[in-house]
Amino acid sequence: MAQPLEIMYCGSSLGRIVFNESPNELTATPTAGGFKLALPANLKMSSIAVPGVTPMVSNLHGAIYVVGENQQRFDVGDIRDQSYYNAPSGEFRLDLTWSAPLAALAYCERVRDGKAPRFHIELNGELCFLARAQFLQQPPQDFPNQFSQQLIRSAPVPMPGQTAIKFSAETWVKMLRRLGVAENILVEIPLSSSPPAPWDEVWRALVEARDAFEHAGPTGWKSAATAVRLALEKWQAIEPEDHGEGWTAPKSEQKKARSKRQRIDNIRWHLLQLANYAPHSGADDWSRDDALLMLSTVSALLAIRKP
Repeated sequence: MAQPLEIMYCGSSLGRIVFNESPNELTATPTAGGFKLALPANLKMSSIAVPGVTPMVSNLHGAIYVVGENQQRFDVGDIRDQSYYNAPSGEFRLDLTWSAPLAALAYCERVRDGKAPRFHIELNGELCFLARAQFLQQPPQDFPNQFSQQLIRSAPVPMPGQTAIKFSAETWVKMLRRLGVAENILVEIPLSSSPPAPWDEVWRALVEARDAFEHAGPTGWKSAATAVRLALEKWQAIEPEDHGEGWTAPKSEQKKARSKRQRIDNIRWHLLQLANYAPHSGADDWSRDDALLMLSTVSALLAIRKP
């Protein structure tokens, strides 16, 4: 169970925020290049001993992050609730919304690695008190009579807190499917900030390919393919391919004679050979990166084929 976030004032608890880790479903909606996800949480307010004075919680906001390899923190979006909540006591369903680009989901999936997702939350907010003007010792004389019925807000007090939440893998995957991203393979380009030599040359070519792809258009896509060729040639110089026993490289004339369609079919054939190895090997031989390689490749091949 997630640790509740206590709302403290002068050493006393005026309530708590409780996250629901077992919701029936997670509600998410797509945005332009991203998503919004409602985090299930409730605010429970306690009564206070001062008559006519009501606590109010507002301006809930913060960050959500995951912890990856080597305990490295990676922020995956912002959370915010635009509403305000005030009552002597009671329970409210919060309107906390997690907003982030789809790339954040791709990283969450990498960290999750097929397990139940776990998120860390840093939440901030404001606590203040509401009292009717009649409780003021000297109400202003130039205000209308109904002023005494208005609520006066005290100066806000910050209310920071931290917790961690965990959803079931089944609930999380259902959300991804409804959001429409589970069926779309997000290509995770491993662009390291400081790759060791001689791999730095491979990464430079990969960055060039990414930049060319982002420019789009036939010229940009052709430039991306050319940069990928350079990256593979640099990789080949570092680690020549091991094709296994019995494989014979085609002659130069044969390679030059192959059409684009035939070269794509070669990729499909070799992908099938990799997939054929799966039933005849142990589960420990396979990783998420292996599955992502195969799934993204076959998806791209089908996109080209357009059956």
